[in-house]
Amino acid sequence: MEKPRIWDIVIIIFLLIIITLLFFQINIKKEKEINPIMTYPNNNIPNKKNENIICTMDVKKCADGSYVSRKSPNCSFSPCPEDQ
Repeated sequence: MEKPRIWDIVIIIFLLIIITLLFFQINIKKEKEINPIMTYPNNNIPNKKNENIICTMDVKKCADGSYVSRKSPNCSFSPCPEDQ
């Protein structure tokens, strides 16, 4: 039996690398189609009925020294007392 030549081994390794890269590229594309990352301007997140929205617990300091927190459904800050 003839010994494999070095170029045969190099070509086989190269083809295996290409096939592996294609496999991962296809899987990444499928994952993005299943679970796309969506961004919404001004935190206007669409909400299905009866779905709970959890807002971050940060606060905004108003001009009079009081603080207001975020409010559902779009997680925007509540208006400051002087703005009402």
